[in-house]
Amino acid sequence: MKRYVHTIDVVFALVLFCVFAMSLLLVLLTGAQAYRGVRDSMEEQYAERTCIRYIAAKVRHYDEAGAVSVGELDGLPALCLAESMDGGEYVTYLYYYEGYICELFTDPMLGLTAGDGTRILEAGNLTFTQPMERLLCVTCTDTDGDAARILLSLRSGGRTVS
Repeated sequence: MKRYVHTIDVVFALVLFCVFAMSLLLVLLTGAQAYRGVRDSMEEQYAERTCIRYIAAKVRHYDEAGAVSVGELDGLPALCLAESMDGGEYVTYLYYYEGYICELFTDPMLGLTAGDGTRILEAGNLTFTQPMERLLCVTCTDTDGDAARILLSLRSGGRTVS
């Protein structure tokens, strides 16, 4: 007994396979595009969120009476976080310098400059204001110009230094 294969059966199977393959390819391309969009969005928000959270954690760590102040380092606006350690007075400066958020831990009498600090994160700008005695406003701008702002309450009080 001979079995005949009709061309319509072969064409139907081939068309069905092509439709399945095209559907699979379309789903993969859509998923890849959605992933790329989420990844780009997260990368954009990473710098500003990291900057704000890093500074907030530093302020909370140093939040003692008179330890947190808005001042200057080498003529640049800086957040000054003072502490006493081993009988000496030290200051951690957080500031914006040459496209980066920088940090410098030093004895203020050493006369170190802004260029001596450690680069923490690339950014567009960083500003500190103290609208009220116990309130600190930090604004971090990323390299694309998007700004993030946080208001921090200084529970132990603060001071403004020019």
